[in-house]
Amino acid sequence: TAWLDQQIATHRQSVRAGRQQIANGSDPQVTALARRAVPIVAAHLSILEETTAGRTPDAVEGGAGGTSAGEPARRAPLGLALIGTAVVLAAGALFVLARRRRA
Repeated sequence: TAWLDQQIATHRQSVRAGRQQIANGSDPQVTALARRAVPIVAAHLSILEETTAGRTPDAVEGGAGGTSAGEPARRAPLGLALIGTAVVLAAGALFVLARRRRA
């Protein structure tokens, strides 16, 4: 579907931008955020790609902290979508900030 295609493209762009920040970033705080965000966004990308390939993901990592692992299954998709959206927006903001600093 168009929504999944858009999500995959955005997650790929966020992973690329995060990796670029890790490799070339000059702001230690932004680079630290990218180091934490890239693995999460990459995990979300894997789930999206599995879904579009017609497979249901075998598992979704609950993470090392937070409460999402203990949430009932009926609430997890909304929570994951909100977290994914927040991560994508944060990565996009980092990308914009990095471009502005270079200009």
